[in-house]
Amino acid sequence: MSLIKQKNEAILFVILAVLLLSCHDLTGKILSQHYSIIVILWFRYLFHFLFAGLNLKFKIEPSHFKKIHCLRALLMSLIGISFITGLKYIPLAEATAINFLSPLFVLLLSKVFLKEKISVENTIKIVCGFLGILIIARPSGDIFKPEILFPILAATFFAIYQVLSRVVSVQEKPLISNFYLGFYAFLMMSVVLPFFWVNIHLADLILFLMIGMFGTFAHTLFNQAYTLQSPALLSPFTYFQIVFATILGFIFFHRIPDGLSLFGVFIILLSGFNLKKFIFRS
Repeated sequence: MSLIKQKNEAILFVILAVLLLSCHDLTGKILSQHYSIIVILWFRYLFHFLFAGLNLKFKIEPSHFKKIHCLRALLMSLIGISFITGLKYIPLAEATAINFLSPLFVLLLSKVFLKEKISVENTIKIVCGFLGILIIARPSGDIFKPEILFPILAATFFAIYQVLSRVVSVQEKPLISNFYLGFYAFLMMSVVLPFFWVNIHLADLILFLMIGMFGTFAHTLFNQAYTLQSPALLSPFTYFQIVFATILGFIFFHRIPDGLSLFGVFIILLSGFNLKKFIFRS
């Protein structure tokens, strides 16, 4: 495969992945109006666990990072609970934009726990990212409410999840890591499921199947893309998710962010977009 074809294929995988993630979030928002988030996540992680097991043909290798996988699964569950809870109250596009603060939180965590230096450029990005949140959640806006903390929490949990994932990815195969992540997440949701279970309408089963498919296949596409090209090159294309979320929000909820909210989204986009690195690595 030529380098240009390889690059284009990786970009296509990322764009398809964020489209699937947008559909995942939309489905979660719809289901959360009628069902407990625990029930939604149980179906989501059941599909993840079965798909990962099938990829390995259920020939499971032992892992040296079981405790970390367990913690990652807990964080993944907290991400899902926080973000889907936020989607019950916050429009899809704005919640998606806020979730893109997680790379900035990774920088802060690296500074606090790994004692890494934060450059002036990254400091400006962090300030811009938080400025974007303040504009989106301004007192005069219609999403100025305590519930905006839920997508912020989701971004924070995701940042911690990413730091732990870096530790594991250096020494373990992605398929093994993915299996244990799905297994522990499914196990955690199964333990608490009886306390939240409600009867499911037959027509809604397709939505539960869809949320499992969207989430699992999105992460599969991301993994495939990152085997073809570096995350540094592909990261700008993940911001298509905000575009897709805005379109889906308009189609299903007739909601378009107002001018100031769009400006806040743009600032968050700008805070995560490294154009210089993108140009010189392409």
